[in-house]
Amino acid sequence: MKKIIIANWKMGLTFKETQFLLEKISTFEAYRHFLIVCPDFLNLAQATQILKDTKIKTGGQNCSFHHHGAYTGEISALDIKAAGAEYVIIGHSERRRIFKEDNSMINQKIKIALEAKLKPILCLGESLLERKTGRTRPVLSSQLKNALKGIKIRKASDLLLAYEPVWAIGSGQPMESEEAERMHKYIAERAFALTGKRLAVIYGGSVKPDNAHDFIKQKNIAGLLVGGASLQAKSLKLLLNI
Repeated sequence: MKKIIIANWKMGLTFKETQFLLEKISTFEAYRHFLIVCPDFLNLAQATQILKDTKIKTGGQNCSFHHHGAYTGEISALDIKAAGAEYVIIGHSERRRIFKEDNSMINQKIKIALEAKLKPILCLGESLLERKTGRTRPVLSSQLKNALKGIKIRKASDLLLAYEPVWAIGSGQPMESEEAERMHKYIAERAFALTGKRLAVIYGGSVKPDNAHDFIKQKNIAGLLVGGASLQAKSLKLLLNI
């Protein structure tokens, strides 16, 4: 079954390294899954151009909760769309933790992204403390409810959900795939109750080629949000052919 692989390159590559990797993946001839590449903003338009003759889509790593105005350093969803992207990551745990983005801001960003005709990739996840104190499900439910407040989803394909347990990201200790499957089922059920749409839920958190199959084979895991393992053409190609 075809799954979704999202390559979140964060700030992991230089300008030249990004161009080199884009050129490499543009030559991929056959792969089993659907790929979305999310480079840094300086490389977004370049990525769209290099990949224009492939089936690979592009996305932004974040967007402002305003379309325009005096917001130094921000990136407009309209500009992300103009650069040729179809997707944008919103609410990544690093944005929540480092840049103090709360559910209200994330909700506004989703509205802005949809207005710009982008497809948001909404990230959800619990911290280690929340996990240890048995609050995982209430936290995920609250994040989902508040992020989607006042938002009407017209088609299931207009929004992707990414479950990324915060304690697993970059730790080398991914969640057990069977537990991830249960959490994805729960998130999908809560999302359906809120939107009336069966939204795809993908997994992110220390995913590598050697453990990706354990997640890909699960019924309710629609794909993978991959960080470090997507920074090399070889490992990305392996992920696309699992």
